[in-house]
Amino acid sequence: MKYSKATLYGFLLSTAPSTVYASDPTGLYVLFVGFPAILLAITNIFIATKSPKYALILSVFLTCSLYFLIIWSSDVGYMDREGGYLILSCLLVGVSIAIAFINIMNKKQESWRPNYNWICSVCGVTNKKDTVKCNNCGNEI
Repeated sequence: MKYSKATLYGFLLSTAPSTVYASDPTGLYVLFVGFPAILLAITNIFIATKSPKYALILSVFLTCSLYFLIIWSSDVGYMDREGGYLILSCLLVGVSIAIAFINIMNKKQESWRPNYNWICSVCGVTNKKDTVKCNNCGNEI
């Protein structure tokens, strides 16, 4: 396939960094990368207060994406000027992880108790859902 010289020159110019990047794209970086990273981290804090297990999963994904964003930003040179936004979002993700762990540890683990009336396996008596021992024979769940 034969290409014209204008197409080849256009391709070469579009791959040159001086034509691809604006002269000072820091404002765009803050608008499209910095603020969304902070907003996602703050949203993750609110999720950690309501459902901590899902917040931990989201924290893993957000931490991985922030890791690659920080590597890219340091290669391009944004971490020198506006890297505080990503560092702040990393700190907020750490806060959400701490809140999620605290909520998981403080939540009473009552999943082993039945949510229904249960029948004793020894004597066959029906017991209420809040009891741990059988009312008739004393058998534990």
